[in-house]
Amino acid sequence: MTNLDRSRIEQLLRALDQVLARKGATADIYLVGGAAMALGFDAERSTRDVDAVFAPTSVVREAAAMVAGFPIPPRAQYLLEEIFEA
Repeated sequence: MTNLDRSRIEQLLRALDQVLARKGATADIYLVGGAAMALGFDAERSTRDVDAVFAPTSVVREAAAMVAGFPIPPRAQYLLEEIFEA
């Protein structure tokens, strides 16, 4: 898998937003890890995946699969969901 730089992460998130908009859906997506660092602090940083917590889960997974162009398993490389328990 190729590394994702700031530009590519932004491109993928815009595409995800467009798919959600076409479905009439909205989502809350919280990026963490390398993708968050690349977007927020270091334009030169790249990452192999985009770690995120998101809701509604099924809607975002379906939209992400459309962006990626193939079905995404629960622990996919493109968009990972981490569930944090208190």
